[in-house]
Amino acid sequence: MMKKLFYSFLSLTIAALSLTSCEDVPAPYEYPEDNSGGEIVAPTDPKGTGTLEDPYNVAGAIKMIKGLKTGANSAEVYVKGKIVSIKEINTTNFGNATYYISDDGTSKGQLYIFRSLGLENKKFTSENIKVGDEVVVCGQFTNYMGKTPETVTNKSYLYSVNGKTSDNSQPQEPGTNVNPTGEGTEASPFNVAAAMKKDKVAKVFVKGYIVGFIPGKDKNEAKFTAEGCETETNFLVADKADETNIANCMPIQLPPGSIRAGLNLKQNKDLYKKEITLYGDIEKYFGITGLKNVSYALVGTKSIGTKPTQPGTLSTDILNETFAESIGSFTIVNEKDMPQGLNYVWFVDKKHQQVKASAFFQNKKFETESWLISPALNLSGKTTVTLSVEQTANRFKSLKDEIFIKISTNYKSGKPSTATWEVLTPSKWPSNSNWIFVNSTIDLSAYAGKKDVRIAFQYKSSSQSAGTWELKNLVVK
Repeated sequence: MMKKLFYSFLSLTIAALSLTSCEDVPAPYEYPEDNSGGEIVAPTDPKGTGTLEDPYNVAGAIKMIKGLKTGANSAEVYVKGKIVSIKEINTTNFGNATYYISDDGTSKGQLYIFRSLGLENKKFTSENIKVGDEVVVCGQFTNYMGKTPETVTNKSYLYSVNGKTSDNSQPQEPGTNVNPTGEGTEASPFNVAAAMKKDKVAKVFVKGYIVGFIPGKDKNEAKFTAEGCETETNFLVADKADETNIANCMPIQLPPGSIRAGLNLKQNKDLYKKEITLYGDIEKYFGITGLKNVSYALVGTKSIGTKPTQPGTLSTDILNETFAESIGSFTIVNEKDMPQGLNYVWFVDKKHQQVKASAFFQNKKFETESWLISPALNLSGKTTVTLSVEQTANRFKSLKDEIFIKISTNYKSGKPSTATWEVLTPSKWPSNSNWIFVNSTIDLSAYAGKKDVRIAFQYKSSSQSAGTWELKNLVVK
C-alpha cells in the first residue's frame, strides 16, 4: 500500500515539474492537435505586399518569412496586426518591446515581435501599447532556426498604433488613401497624393484642400484647424477637406508678399477647408514632401500672386517620369500572388536611376506576373500622341512572350485581367543579349481624344525563365 502511494506521489511530482518548465518557453504560435508537429496555422488568408500602402497581414507576413532560407533576413517590410500579448516593454536601458501580434487578436497564427523599437523608430519611453491595439510594424524579419518567424533583433520599429504614427499625431481614419492623379499642369494639376510621390520637381501645379498648419518646427505638432493660428509662413493641404493625419498632408511654404498676405490662416481663417490650386516647386519641407517658392494660387475664382505665362514655363508633356527616384504616379499590380521566397518584382534602382522588373532572386527563378501601370491619361483635345521610353532587357528565354507594353481605356483598379488591354509594338526592342538601353517610341494617335487611357508594362516569368527588364525616362506627349 505504501509503495503504491509513493509511486502515485512521484508521478504527480514529475507531471507538475514538467508543466512548470513548459511555462518558461516562449510560444509564439499555437499548434492545433492535428497539425503534424507544429506547422503554423493562420486564421486568415495571406494578404498584402509588405509596402506602407499595402502592408502584409500577419498571415501574409508568416508566409513570406517561411519562404526565407534559414538565417536569411527579409527586406524591410510593413506588417499590420493586433497585439495579442506583451512579454516585455523596456523603458530604461534598451527602450524596446517584445510582444505578439495576430490578424484577429487571438493567439492563433501569432507573429513574434522581438525587441522592437517604438514609434518613429525611437526608444520606448512609456508603456504606450496594450493588448488589443492595432499596430503596423516596420522592419526586417527572419525565420529563426527555421522554425520561428520573428523580427530581426533591433531591426524593427512600431510604425503606428491605432493609426497614430507618433505620440502627438492624430489617428488615420480607415479608407483615407487617395489614388494619385494629375500631370502637374494647369489643366491637370497633381492631387496631393500624386505630388507627395515626387521627390523634387520645379514649376508644377498642385490642387487640394487647406486643412491646417504647423505652429512650430515639428510636423507632428500639426493643427487641423484655423483657430488659434499664429503662424503666417505655412499651411497644410490634403486631398480631403476633413483630413486629420499629417501622413496624408503636404506642407506649403508661404513666401513674403502677396502669397503670404493672402493665404496665411492667421489672417484668412475663412480659407480653412477651401479647395486651392497652387503653383510652385515640390521640395522637402518639415522633413517631408512639401511645396516651396509658391508664386501663384487660385481659390475659387480668386487669383493670388502672378500666374505663370512665360512660354515654355509649363511642360507640354502629358506624362513625364524618369523613374530615377521612385515610380512616381505609376502603380504596381501583381496579377499573380507573390510566390514564397520573393517579396517583389518591380523595384526602383536609385543608383542607376531606373525602375527594374526581375523574378530572379538568390539563384532561383520564380513564376510571376506583375504590372507597372500608369495613371489615367486624358488625351482629350489631342490629335497626335507619342510614347517614348528607354529600355533594356536581358536573360529572357523569349522576349516576345515575357514582356509586353499594353494600353487600356477601361482599366480602373485591381487585377489587370479585369480590363481589356491591347498590345503595343515599340519601334525598337532591346537585344536580350546585353544591358544597352534602346530608345523606343510608340505612336498612340489612335487613342487621341480619349480619356482614362492607361499604359502598362507587363512582366511574366517562370521557373525556367526570369529575365530582367529595365526602364527609364518615359514621356507621353
